[in-house]
Amino acid sequence: MTFEFNKARLRPDAQTILDYVVGFMKKYPDLQVNCRLHRQRRRLAYNLKLSQKRAEAVKEYLLEKGVEGARVQAKGYGKENPVAPNDTDEGRERNRRVELHTLN
Repeated sequence: MTFEFNKARLRPDAQTILDYVVGFMKKYPDLQVNCRLHRQRRRLAYNLKLSQKRAEAVKEYLLEKGVEGARVQAKGYGKENPVAPNDTDEGRERNRRVELHTLN
């Protein structure tokens, strides 16, 4: 999923992915998810705040599409849990990601 640069606004490709998630959640009404947003390591405090705003934007999109609020949690992780080294542009790009995890 992608966001506008330095903003918590979802891009159209992210909305397309989330529309699929909405359909899946409507098909399985007991499913609960945690939206986890990760950022790369630069500007630590700022990125933690931005990652939380982006996680909340994902949650808000799901709610606007009819998913009940109790079924969705949002958490921004900032630099925690990188999947690649942060010393290259490619690694930082891979670390800027949204993960949806089931809670049940």
